[in-house]
Amino acid sequence: FISDFQAPFHDLGMVAIVKEYIKLQKPNHLILGGDILDCFTISSYDRGKNAGYRQLREEWLVSDREVVEPIWKVARESNPKTKIVWISGNHEFRLERLYGKLQRADLMALFDFIPSIEDFFKLKERGIKYIHSKAGNGIYEFTQHLTMMHGQYGGAFPARAHLQKWGKSLIHGHVHRAMTWSEHSGSGSEMVALSAGCLCKSPDWLDINNWNYGFVVGSIDEKDGTFSADHEKILLVGKHRRELRSRQYGTIVATEDSSGRWTARVLDPISSRGNKAGSKAGKKR
Repeated sequence: FISDFQAPFHDLGMVAIVKEYIKLQKPNHLILGGDILDCFTISSYDRGKNAGYRQLREEWLVSDREVVEPIWKVARESNPKTKIVWISGNHEFRLERLYGKLQRADLMALFDFIPSIEDFFKLKERGIKYIHSKAGNGIYEFTQHLTMMHGQYGGAFPARAHLQKWGKSLIHGHVHRAMTWSEHSGSGSEMVALSAGCLCKSPDWLDINNWNYGFVVGSIDEKDGTFSADHEKILLVGKHRRELRSRQYGTIVATEDSSGRWTARVLDPISSRGNKAGSKAGKKR
């Protein structure tokens, strides 16, 4: 579960680490948890970013070349059966909201240069499922026991807020902070909510933030639907280095060279431990 790249404000070092991790993990499922795009050109909060509808194409071209296309390619090369799902977040919802306004005003013909996300990224042709959002929070029922969504609540304990709202186990993004919260239901079963870290740069206008970086990885038992999940956190080590210290694979390091190109590699791999999720029968990653 990866979310909140907010391209074109994504961090290329983190993208490099995500791709390297996918090569190692060879996941059966890859969930893009929303705010993969920023869509700042149609945001009411432009903050001097020269908002304009026609800039969407340029913004999305960067997103396609540097973020989504390379990640999808790596996922399908590592495991051709990888099922990819893109959940719409509040940033993608900016486009859906714009479409609604134009349709109500009967102005769609004047804005036919604005493609849908599904059309622009050719999601159907690529076999990628897109989950539209309701007011900025796309929801994907992954299994009977686990829901994945973009998320909508912030505050001090967002994972707790989402768990208490939905009353079932879930994974969400939106808040840019890795957190786990667990409770027991009335029947005595354990419910857990995980909020994922983000994969974008801190904006210039935000002087101080409490973000952290990374994604959520887990496994599902095909027989009973139970699952296990945990955070993989990415550390900013100076301006030109990113690190993920994985208990499963060792330390994955991304570095930037003098030309601005980021590359990732595994240092001191934990080869003897291998892929736990993949070594157990009946598990889905």
